[in-house]
Amino acid sequence: MLLWIFLVGFAAANEEFSLENKTHHAQYRGSQVLRVRNATESIRNLLKSLEGEKAIEIWKQSNVFGKFTDILVPSFTLSFVRQQFENLNATFRVMIADVESAMHEQIAIAPRRQSNKNKKSRSYNLTFQRYHRISDIYAYLEYLVSKFPSICSIETIGTTIQGREIKVLKISGSNAKFGFYIEGGIHAREWVSPASVAYIVRELVEYRSKNSFAENADYYVSPVANPDGYEFTHTNSRLWRKNRRDSTDKSCPGVDLNRNYGYQWGGLGASRQSCDETFAGENSFSEPETQAVRDFLTKIGPSVQAYVAFHSYGQYILYPYGYDKVLAPDSAVLQKLGARIARNIKKASKKKYKVGNSAILLYEASGGADDWAKGSVGIKYTYTIELRDAGRYGFLLPASQIEATGKDAFIAIKTITQEIAGIGRKKKSRF
Repeated sequence: MLLWIFLVGFAAANEEFSLENKTHHAQYRGSQVLRVRNATESIRNLLKSLEGEKAIEIWKQSNVFGKFTDILVPSFTLSFVRQQFENLNATFRVMIADVESAMHEQIAIAPRRQSNKNKKSRSYNLTFQRYHRISDIYAYLEYLVSKFPSICSIETIGTTIQGREIKVLKISGSNAKFGFYIEGGIHAREWVSPASVAYIVRELVEYRSKNSFAENADYYVSPVANPDGYEFTHTNSRLWRKNRRDSTDKSCPGVDLNRNYGYQWGGLGASRQSCDETFAGENSFSEPETQAVRDFLTKIGPSVQAYVAFHSYGQYILYPYGYDKVLAPDSAVLQKLGARIARNIKKASKKKYKVGNSAILLYEASGGADDWAKGSVGIKYTYTIELRDAGRYGFLLPASQIEATGKDAFIAIKTITQEIAGIGRKKKSRF
């Protein structure tokens, strides 16, 4: 009752806390990100109540008792929320003391490491020292097609709600044995995902001579799977997650595209309420963005043996299924390869990535792209990889960490390709 009375009071004095209303970084001034330990059922219920009333927003969730949940708390509910945690003796700590300051830190341009000698001759602006708009990302893809026409081609697989193109870059291998689909940016606010996918593209194309393993695959790369949402995070609302579908409730637009796929759609971890961040849509594949991927992968599906979706944050290597705590029949194979990816990343960067089934390690989420790729299309090596960091910056990872994060992502792609192609695999003795 106390919670309800308080929320009615702040709703009268403030706009409802919604990312849709946050049109400038200054509106996040004084907001904090807290990490709360899910130690008791009471704490878990409190988090659900606060989220349901829009007093907080869940950033990173774990349904496992003893694990942590990261929450964004607006300045005007902060004192009340902290008091509620203290009343329950909840363990929590501040991860980001001022969200507005973290946003400014994220968009700061990192010092250049490369020479500017070739800048005049290139026709794109993409770097790995700052985060770029979709126009820069697409211009880079067009540049690669013009510069490397023998291996690069672009296909527009669909258009978004607002009419933006959804582009896939194909990188052809001279000895291709299988197809490999790589996705970035399905959740709009996860900026390091498209940036890391662009880094992978650069390594596979511009540095191909030192990455000869890539000749064994045809890569299909979608750097920005949610173009409307991604642009909206640059122009209006930095922490927007969904696409830009209009809803019957005009104050709550958008569908979570990673809950809109048709495998076990509408179950655990997906909402039927349009105002929720995990709103699954009116029905499966209701969105043009997911329809485009469905149609494209269905067309090329028989050749595709690997599917990786890059997200942030948390540093996890996850495999299906996510709709419930159900393991795929070949989960042991996925676990083994995932562990190898984690070892290779740790060897190169010292960063630790946890490996496991997504529903068991984190939480249930039905209607996900990875579950659909595995369960409907039958793609054997299907992973969702949550990139850096472990929570210090969360979705607001500074631009200075783009290149290092891209290297983590590239190691994953390289390791999976080598496994499927049999590169470096030890031959079994006959005796």
